[in-house]
Amino acid sequence: MHKGWIYISTKDKDHCLFNKPLIWHLWVYLRLKASTEFIDFHLENLKYSLMPGQLFTNLQQLKISTGLSIQNIRTALRTLENHKMIARQVFRNGTLITINRDYGELMNVEAA
Repeated sequence: MHKGWIYISTKDKDHCLFNKPLIWHLWVYLRLKASTEFIDFHLENLKYSLMPGQLFTNLQQLKISTGLSIQNIRTALRTLENHKMIARQVFRNGTLITINRDYGELMNVEAA
């Protein structure tokens, strides 16, 4: 079960990406879906470990979950990465997305 919350400040409306609704939508979604605890999982016989603030996904999952097009998702991920809000590692079967620490502090992770 996921615990915790994400912090959305009234100052967010002043962020340079706030007026880019597709990018902002993906940003909020990634923060909501990021792990709040250490998780180990297997995918195609490979073991992965997620730390708090990370999620493992792929473009198709993001498309289904957000309603955004693949091109909009690619553009948004690239923009979030350029603004140092996320880091990405691409693997054959998905992408590991890490919410960068400065932004990750906006997530309150309750101790288990």
